[in-house]
Amino acid sequence: MAHNASFGTLLKLGDGATPENFTTIAEVLDITPPDIRNTALDITNQSSPGGIAQKIPDGITDMGNVSFSVNWDPTAVTHNMTVGLGSLAISRAVKNFQIVFPNVAVTTWLIPAFVSRFHPTGAVRGVMSAEVELTITGQCTLA
Repeated sequence: MAHNASFGTLLKLGDGATPENFTTIAEVLDITPPDIRNTALDITNQSSPGGIAQKIPDGITDMGNVSFSVNWDPTAVTHNMTVGLGSLAISRAVKNFQIVFPNVAVTTWLIPAFVSRFHPTGAVRGVMSAEVELTITGQCTLA
């Protein structure tokens, strides 16, 4: 079994242009990719074989969220309150994001999402940081 190191994974923000250009979000730490979920409908009935529950997918896939943390730099274009993550949290604008994985066959996920959480912190000891959550609002594309 092959194992791939995740160091070098990039998270990028699209500009909405055609063709779309993506800028790497500065100083991203840990990234949790989408949590793809399919819910089930219970169709168990009095005639279910062997008295075993029967289920089918409900037809709607929830792509969930992407969460990540950054070493927060309020002056960085991708972090700031003018056009960066802070601004996107306030405007609630849907943007395209990319997660680019190193050294794997499926290297890029294109993700339409909005910033649903932007939580900067400033510890007495340590660097300023921010926890960010993206809520996915459509079909993700893998390439």
